[in-house]
Amino acid sequence: MIHRWLPVNARKHKFQTDETEICQGCGMEETQSHIFKCGEKDSAKTRTKAWGVLKKELGKTVHPLVLRHMWYDLSGVLGDEKAKSGPIYDEVEEGFRECFREQTQIGWEHLVYGRASMKWTEVNKNLMK
Repeated sequence: MIHRWLPVNARKHKFQTDETEICQGCGMEETQSHIFKCGEKDSAKTRTKAWGVLKKELGKTVHPLVLRHMWYDLSGVLGDEKAKSGPIYDEVEEGFRECFREQTQIGWEHLVYGRASMKWTEVNKNLMK
């Protein structure tokens, strides 16, 4: 996933011309970023279930406050209409402000691929003490 080599239809079509690049659910081009945003009902349901499993696993080692703030901004990047872009600054401690600043420089979409600010680790360690 980090190298964006998932076997999505657009990628398969480049190598196997008999494959279509179209998403079977919604009819748009199926790229790696599309699979995180596709609005087709079954795709959204599958994605929501997978995110639930991921959040549960992350919850074993990531402090709930860190997870909440990371998830909030990441949801906006991934097309969640309910999520606003940007941190909840009135609820954010100083350590989180630095996390948000650095992650914004890296790019929030890169969090999906494992490219995260090291500040998240520092804040998480402090909260888990």
